[in-house]
Amino acid sequence: VAGDMLVVATGNPRPGRRQPFGPDDAAWPQVISDPLQPGCIDHLPPGASVVVAELTPAVADWCRGPLAALTAHALDDRRVRLELGDVGVVVRRPPGRYDAIIYDLYEGPYQRGGKVDPVFGPDGLAAAHRALVDDGVFAVWGEDHDPRFAGRLEAAGFAARVVRQDGGGRQHVIYLGRKRRPAVSRRR
Repeated sequence: VAGDMLVVATGNPRPGRRQPFGPDDAAWPQVISDPLQPGCIDHLPPGASVVVAELTPAVADWCRGPLAALTAHALDDRRVRLELGDVGVVVRRPPGRYDAIIYDLYEGPYQRGGKVDPVFGPDGLAAAHRALVDDGVFAVWGEDHDPRFAGRLEAAGFAARVVRQDGGGRQHVIYLGRKRRPAVSRRR
């Protein structure tokens, strides 16, 4: 299909296309599941800035080289800054700095084998919450729905919403979390 691409890592396909939303989603920003998807930065204002955290140098090289046309040369845009490293480290930098954080990591936010995930566990979600401005949006792509993840977002201080893709095969999902504003204390 024109405009789509498929990246396969260790045999697991990952879609690289926009996730459409319906008209009832007007209160939420348009979420793009792959920050290097063609055209995604075209809709940002000239003064915007985008940080792309990429763990694998080869992926960054591909996006600057043979796959550059597929990303509309996003890494060449002056608004985009690439940071090679773990997103779990990048997100822990000075708090309250991001309007939105978009995670498109491996298969999604699933707790596996009793281990606490450093990105999607309590500490990782708290770090994403601290990194956002009030009312900032945290978006997470997943290959399959994890019914417990929305609850973990809520417990971390987000108003959570789940948007599912209809269709065959795995049911891709985007979890949206809007950072709740702190409660205002009223003293008498």
